[in-house]
Amino acid sequence: MGSSRRFAPALGAGLVLLAASRDLGAQDGVEGRAAVAIGEPLADLSFLDVRTQRRRLSDLGPRRAIVLFFVDCSCPMVGRVMPKVVRLATECAAQSREHGGVEFVAVNVGRSDSLRDIGTQAIAFAAPFHFVKDEFLRAVDALGIER
Repeated sequence: MGSSRRFAPALGAGLVLLAASRDLGAQDGVEGRAAVAIGEPLADLSFLDVRTQRRRLSDLGPRRAIVLFFVDCSCPMVGRVMPKVVRLATECAAQSREHGGVEFVAVNVGRSDSLRDIGTQAIAFAAPFHFVKDEFLRAVDALGIER
């Protein structure tokens, strides 16, 4: 990915590679939203995990990078892309254990998707990464993601 790309859209799904940090480094974004470019500092975003626990990006520990993959349970593109993301996450984990790691997180943005739906999706794909819900779309707005 080039450094000038903010995200790679794929209909209902997109990948965002971001440096893990607690400080927000926002730029002007789409329709008045903030946008964070790849490698810029990021706010310590908060999500709800499939066990109903509030999680923050800082809970992942120090990482070289975090890949946020925006999903929804009814998007057919997610179903086609998810096996590739799972494979990439597995490869990155194997290659980067000693280098601080690259963490993948599936961020659900489906308005009607329940935590049960999200957990079922994670199990169906045997995903080796966290699935969380951006219940009020705060991360979407903070990152300037278009749906």
